[in-house]
Amino acid sequence: MKFRIFLTTVMTIALLNFASVFSQSLTLDQIKQQASERINYRHQILQDYSCDLTTERSSVTPRGKMNSVLKFKVYSKGADKFKAEFIEGERNGQKISQKDFQSGPGQRGRGGRGGGSRMGMFQPGNEDRFDPTQFMADWKLLGTEKIDGINTYKILVVIQDKKQPVKEATIWLDASTFDLIKLDGKYRRGERIDSGSFTQQFAKTGPESLWMPAEKKSNMLMVFETPRGEMEIETQSVSKYENYQFNIGVSDDFFLKDK
Repeated sequence: MKFRIFLTTVMTIALLNFASVFSQSLTLDQIKQQASERINYRHQILQDYSCDLTTERSSVTPRGKMNSVLKFKVYSKGADKFKAEFIEGERNGQKISQKDFQSGPGQRGRGGRGGGSRMGMFQPGNEDRFDPTQFMADWKLLGTEKIDGINTYKILVVIQDKKQPVKEATIWLDASTFDLIKLDGKYRRGERIDSGSFTQQFAKTGPESLWMPAEKKSNMLMVFETPRGEMEIETQSVSKYENYQFNIGVSDDFFLKDK
């Protein structure tokens, strides 16, 4: 009995000491350094990738409720090359053609109309490409937290660049790898978005168990300028990233815009 009590006490003290060391182990500057080194390492072992992206969206419009499912093939290379090819989709049970996808409501205007533009936020890449590691100067360490049993550093990112579509985000970095494993963000009011937020989850699916995007849930209020005036659309969406393929040898020319 005494041995069990002694063992339990030792284990409890050890766990408490570990939690204390973890919570005070790294400063924000040290975390930034580790995260930067991790990014460089990711680029070494992950040159490019492709995956299937399916987005289910439910919207409330002046014409009534609209449900859509859009499927894309996504390609990414390095830190700055990204392309999403529309595969197929449907809206309220009706198939969406490539032509339908490429046309949509106009942009939010300030004294003008914006007809004939692409569907903007219906295209992955506009909001899905947010990378908080590009804004390390705006990081603020909030502390530590366990996410699904994983020790993480919790960081607030308030983005000063007004041109960025995301104005604020809370991110969680794996304390052992410094990969991003969760992201909560808020959209900045802009040309089309009036307000909105999103949560993105990551999973260990990459080479050497790199964390990659797995699912994203978002809600937003969008405003479009039409010939009849402003049109508001409230939308909720769930995007899932599946069937990853890594280091497939995508050429740089592949990412050039179609003429």
